[in-house]
Parts: sequence; C-alpha cells; structure tokens
Amino acid sequence: MSRERYGIRRFALLNTAGYSLGIFPLETPLSVYGANNLGKSASINALQFPILARMSDMSFGKYSLEQSRKFYFASDTSYILVEVALPHGPHVIGVAGRGPGGGFGHQFFVYQGSLDLDHYQQNGTNVSCSPTWSAPVSRPTRPSRMNCAGCWSVGIPRFRWT
Repeated sequence: MSRERYGIRRFALLNTAGYSLGIFPLETPLSVYGANNLGKSASINALQFPILARMSDMSFGKYSLEQSRKFYFASDTSYILVEVALPHGPHVIGVAGRGPGGGFGHQFFVYQGSLDLDHYQQNGTNVSCSPTWSAPVSRPTRPSRMNCAGCWSVGIPRFRWT
C-alpha cells in the first residue's frame, strides 16, 4: 500500500542569489556540492523566505538581514518559488522581490497549481511582480498576495519554529 507524501516537491530560484535559474528537485534526497562561493549555501538559505514567517527568525550567517534582502531581492524580477504537495493538490508558495525601488523588500503569494516557470517569464525574460499581480502573464489561477502576518488564503499555514 502506497501513501501519498506531502511537503516540498521542488524549489526554484529565478534571478536571485546569484542564479539566473536554479531548479532543485526535492522529492528524493538531493546532494548539493561544489567549490566555494558557487551558491550552495545561498540556495539552501533562500528556502527560509517562503517557509519562515518573519525575517527576525531567519539566519544568514555572517550577513545582516539588510545585506541578505539586497542579495536575494536585488530586482523586481527576483523570485524564490516552492512547490508543495498538499492533500488538496499542488500549490506554489512564492516570494517576489521588489528591487531597489521597493527598498529591496519582498512580497508573498500563493496559488493552487504546479510550478511552471513560464508563468514568470515572457519571451525569455523574467517579468516583474507588481503589488497587485497585474504582470502580463497568464497563471492557472490568480495568485493571492499576502503580508508576513497573514494566513494563506488557500489553507496553507505559515510555518513557525517554536
């Protein structure tokens, strides 16, 4: 008898953390190795953004939170995307950068459906995420923008370490 497994299936980095595109499958064990300063820790640390509720709960080693925000969200076309398997189907939890015009801030969003990188690109170029999600791309369903203190509109709880 096989049981459905829930949790993070994969995550993607688009125009963030030194990656133009990084896709990490997590359905099976994944080993990340390489020489120093190639982005191994940066990719793993990026998972903190969609998983932890507050930046004060995050740790980036020797880098401050402000340095980390500038590193991960240097552009309004920076995305950290996580596809999760839930009992009611796949969902994407994402964090979109606001770039220098937005103080290197970020915004959260979620939608039901599988991760499709075409939703974030048009003609081979990453599209920016406006605060109201009016980017000129089609998505399976309209994403819901949430703030850090909010709950996800599709029933995905915010994760907090206790």
